[in-house]
Amino acid sequence: MFLIPRTRTLSILHLPTRSLILRTPQTRSVTSRSTKDEISRLKNPSRGGRNLSERYRALERALRGKEAFARGKEELVHHVPIISISVQDENLRMENIETFHGFMVPQEPKPPADDECCMSGCAVCVYDLYEESLASYEDSITALRKSLGALGILQDTWPLNIRPNVEKTTPESRKGVILNAFEEMERKLKEKKEKEDGKNVNFLCAFKGASVRPPPSR
Repeated sequence: MFLIPRTRTLSILHLPTRSLILRTPQTRSVTSRSTKDEISRLKNPSRGGRNLSERYRALERALRGKEAFARGKEELVHHVPIISISVQDENLRMENIETFHGFMVPQEPKPPADDECCMSGCAVCVYDLYEESLASYEDSITALRKSLGALGILQDTWPLNIRPNVEKTTPESRKGVILNAFEEMERKLKEKKEKEDGKNVNFLCAFKGASVRPPPSR
């Protein structure tokens, strides 16, 4: 009978996997480089990688928006006095309107001034416009008188310019003024034409005299 010698079995040691990696010069350099990168990253942390060009465009848009708002504010400030002046003019014009028992009293138009007519025979003269305004004024006065008479309002209480018995210039006298103005215009046009014709005659005489003059003797 043979006896089997007993041998001692070594217990298996559970070593970490990391300790089983062979340390070679190449692995040492890689490990040291990664460690240095990690240290430098910890020392100098990044800001998150924001796009600076996008930030610049956003800032530019914000500045342009502020400039446009400032320009609009200045224009509004400049326009406010104009609006207030126009409102004041409208209020003054409304104050000048005369009313009687709720009816607006027409204002007689003023004749044109002497310097308003150019005396050139325009197709639409200021005196033509004045005559049309007078006709419209007379029609308005007639309609107002009828309305006041229908309400039974006494004529003694009417404004002076719409009372029928008040002496004032008649349409015939106004037309006479207009005709006199046209006659004056025609007279000035005639004088102007005569002066121009006289200048033309003198020029023609001088031209003919120069052409008929005999040649100088040699």
